[in-house]
Amino acid sequence: FDYVLLGVLAGLALLTSLYLLIGIVALGFAMRLDPRHAPTVTDTKLALSIGTAMLVFFPYGFWLAAHVYEALASLDVELRAGLEATFGTRIARGLLSLAAAAVLSIFPLWLFVPLIVPRTATRLGPDPDERLILTYALVAIGLLLLFLVTLGIAEFSHYRLYPVFWPLTFYLFRRIDRAGFPARRFRFMGALLLAVFVMVVQLRIQQIFVGPAYCKTCRLQAPYPQIAAKLRAAGFAGKGTILADDEYLAGNLRVQFPEARVMAARYPLFRPPQRSEERGQCLVAWHAEQG
Repeated sequence: FDYVLLGVLAGLALLTSLYLLIGIVALGFAMRLDPRHAPTVTDTKLALSIGTAMLVFFPYGFWLAAHVYEALASLDVELRAGLEATFGTRIARGLLSLAAAAVLSIFPLWLFVPLIVPRTATRLGPDPDERLILTYALVAIGLLLLFLVTLGIAEFSHYRLYPVFWPLTFYLFRRIDRAGFPARRFRFMGALLLAVFVMVVQLRIQQIFVGPAYCKTCRLQAPYPQIAAKLRAAGFAGKGTILADDEYLAGNLRVQFPEARVMAARYPLFRPPQRSEERGQCLVAWHAEQG
């Protein structure tokens, strides 16, 4: 199981993101410190799993090698966030966003588990499995702090850090396993999950019908077809280049004008080639309420 777990994680890391690669490094380090799993990290059999992962990754790796410039676009956005601030300010912002990402990545599970099984919040004594997961988390946070200090990253999104902190769910479930799940708590768990279901459904309804009035979910209700019709009426033929200020506006305009080359100011490194050698128009689109 250790070999398969590390191999699968390595393949996912190569296929998806730098952050998952941080996760696999942290997991390998934590396993190396655990006497039960240390032989796995140094066993040559692990090379078979890693090799299989590399074979799966090869077509994507070949594409990345030919499109390195475009592939850096996402990382570029994260590196540029907050560069206008001083180094100390960026460090403070980075620490706050990293703490928020760690909390939000497994929210609301860390809140629900103690509510459903209160004994999980009490001292249960040492456990090697819990220690392994906590060691992993500390190593991963250490690597992220290294990124923060060396690269000055001021923004850690919890969406991007899901791959890093997902093993903490195993920590919570291990706590449940050790504390025991009394049968009388099943009714409370059912009531809690039902309340969450009702809350989510009514929030989605509010998002659709009430959201536009407060402009919290504008991009979900933005009338892109009508906007595109007005742009056509104003003289934009749908060919040439569209530059939008963020990826949401750019993506929706790409749907409305499929023959145009579309770029987003948020991702300046991603510059697709022109669709035609003919001279075309240039359309600049931005959210007026954002200045």
